[in-house]
Amino acid sequence: TSAQSAARRPSLPTLPPPREGRSGWPWTEAAPRPAEAEGGRSIWPRVSVVVPSYNQGRSIEETLRSVLLQGYPNLELIVVDGGSRDETVEVLERYEPWLAYWVSEKDRAQTHAINKGLERVTGEIFTYLNSDDPLAPGALAAVVQGSPAHPEADVVYGRCVYIDEGGAEQFTVQAK
Repeated sequence: TSAQSAARRPSLPTLPPPREGRSGWPWTEAAPRPAEAEGGRSIWPRVSVVVPSYNQGRSIEETLRSVLLQGYPNLELIVVDGGSRDETVEVLERYEPWLAYWVSEKDRAQTHAINKGLERVTGEIFTYLNSDDPLAPGALAAVVQGSPAHPEADVVYGRCVYIDEGGAEQFTVQAK
């Protein structure tokens, strides 16, 4: 429904406040929202993002915010956690209104968690994103906008920026 769509396309003020001392993307900044067609009908295909997680309470919130604050109008965000014993579940509970689905239960490691999530996706385009890997602003719209130019492509990827735990850029791998 459109109410569900709006709930999963939050604006910065509707999300939980950022952790103390956090600023910039995705804490106090959001990506520009892609335009919609006249009459509010979405021209954007559904993008499903699966986030596998296990004991990533220190980083999963940044990852979730980086997906939610894309402003992408047709997003499905699914989190499959392997039964974390840290603060991960508390973070997931805070972001539950914007998640299409989440679970925290024992699994058989990352690949199993990804597959469990992929079994639930409904998007025309889907991906998985590790729970400690935030997206750059506008990443989802860029993938969708670039897809028509390469309809034969099964996989799309872009520039990858490696950052340390403090968010400092270490090095970049360019897409070819």
